[in-house]
Amino acid sequence: MVSDQDHPTSSTIEPHRSTSSHRGRSLRLVTPTLQVNISNNNSEGFQSSLTTLSILWERLVESQADLQENHRVLQQAYQAQVARGDRLANELQDLYTSASPFVVFVQRRYDLMRQLYETAVEASAEYQSALADRQDQASKIDRTQLRTEESNRQADNAHFLQQIEQLSDHLRGNTSHDSKELRALHRATKVQSRKEQSLLQGRILILTSQLEQTKSALAGQIYS
Repeated sequence: MVSDQDHPTSSTIEPHRSTSSHRGRSLRLVTPTLQVNISNNNSEGFQSSLTTLSILWERLVESQADLQENHRVLQQAYQAQVARGDRLANELQDLYTSASPFVVFVQRRYDLMRQLYETAVEASAEYQSALADRQDQASKIDRTQLRTEESNRQADNAHFLQQIEQLSDHLRGNTSHDSKELRALHRATKVQSRKEQSLLQGRILILTSQLEQTKSALAGQIYS
């Protein structure tokens, strides 16, 4: 047991100040002590606790210094990134400023080409409509021409047939005359009759040939 005499009064208790420095920074560790009589075991445990606490404190100081160093490095890196971002923003602004006239020129050219394209599309639509109208008119004209040609051909065929009938009637009428008068007329106008007959036969042959050609053409058109 510790007697009351062994304990110092409150006026005899004085704090003991210890100083620890790390990386240029001074830190103070204040450990109050009491001058008491304690056993060796308690003294050793207390001293071990103080040593452990001192070691932990030094580690804490070192960790704080490391954190401060890391903070300083991060601050420098952050400032470098901010400066780099500012430089990139300035470069981007410079590029935009330098490219602005070209962008305006390209936009104007694009607007002009788009306007020309729209005009060309409208003109193409008008041309296609006009071409369709012309094709319809051409088809109508072709049909009208075909009908006209067919009508003319039929009229020509009818005229040729009528002439052939008239010539046939004329020939039959000539052969029905009195043979004597015919022979007399034949003898009187032998030369002229031969010429007329030859001319008449030639005309008949021509008309017959034309009639056959017309019939062949009509048959070809009908079958086609």
